[in-house]
Amino acid sequence: MKIKGNRFFYKPKAIRIGLISLTLFIGVNSCQQAPKNKLPVQSEPVRTLQIKHAKWFKVSYFDTYKTITLIDPWSSKAYWTYYISISSSCKLSPDSLPERASLIHHVGQAAVLSATQIGIFEKLSLLDTIVAVGNGQFIHNSTIKLKLRYQKVIELGEDASINIEKTIRLKPSLIFTTGWDKIESHFEPIVRQNIPVVFCFDWQEQTPLARTEWIKFVAAFYNKEQEAIAQFDSIEMRYQQLARACDTIARKPTVFHAMPISGTWYVAGGQSYMAAFYRDAGATYIWANDVSKASLSMSFEAVFQKAQHAEIWFAPTEFNTKDRFLGIENRFQLFDAFKNSKLYSNSIIEDQQFTNPFWEEGILQPDVVLRDLIQIIHPNLLPATPLVYYQNLR
Repeated sequence: MKIKGNRFFYKPKAIRIGLISLTLFIGVNSCQQAPKNKLPVQSEPVRTLQIKHAKWFKVSYFDTYKTITLIDPWSSKAYWTYYISISSSCKLSPDSLPERASLIHHVGQAAVLSATQIGIFEKLSLLDTIVAVGNGQFIHNSTIKLKLRYQKVIELGEDASINIEKTIRLKPSLIFTTGWDKIESHFEPIVRQNIPVVFCFDWQEQTPLARTEWIKFVAAFYNKEQEAIAQFDSIEMRYQQLARACDTIARKPTVFHAMPISGTWYVAGGQSYMAAFYRDAGATYIWANDVSKASLSMSFEAVFQKAQHAEIWFAPTEFNTKDRFLGIENRFQLFDAFKNSKLYSNSIIEDQQFTNPFWEEGILQPDVVLRDLIQIIHPNLLPATPLVYYQNLR
């Protein structure tokens, strides 16, 4: 089965060869005259958007359209390309596109299934374009929560669990969702209805600034690139200034990032986004030599053997006291960090729904997160300010 434009269809080999031959013979009018052996799209862009840190997307500009290309983190090849017309003279059609591509003539209302993208939409003043979300229970944004209450925004279900029929009836102009390996198969019925699905691989980036730079990715769909560049450059400058303050620190306290779920401990990999935060904050992350970008699944014994004497423990949990935290696992008290009250959570609770602003807002404020971490790890390095995203469990 082939995927073209926003449609899934079969095309016998003989017919396909015949169509290509005919195209080569008579030529095809498009945004630019087609090369002799290509479909009617330009082969070389006029310019590209500067991407400094992010690895898994690129934006290219042509005469009458632009392309936003997702890169597959597992193969480093192009995963999906979005063709967006930027001129009324653009004559691209779904049939003129290569495989695994979507054509977008107009971007309006969007379904945003990931909390991370909601944070980006807010930063770009695009909240009014959101008409649907994934699971409202975990959304922290007060504007979206209010719209959910009054049914101005509806729930469609998360990622692979999306309600197909409900989504097709709503027919948003775009759907933003978390990208997983081969996840596009879950969205085939939606893509067949000419609803472009945008698969976001921001969670596969390995540094805080790389994740933040995905603001440029979303902005490119809405022609807000210049606004995104200005915001990102400002964030980058503040983040790098803080990181440089830790460069010459001689003593770097040992830290670990772990939390058990249903008996299995999940530890941030040595090449993960969180490991980069601890490195930039002047800490010695005890799994720094691990090569994994994702979380490591481990037993209590394996974690305890390596982290028993670590000085600071960062635990992604909704609990705000040591006693409540201890209710999960009594053996927590065996860790030095727990004994010495050096246990920190990045889940500041502001309501009874246990929504967490870290993954919705903190992604776009890595400088604020880094300042929190530096104040915890090196309390005398910076002027003291209240912690924004972290809390000490006591």
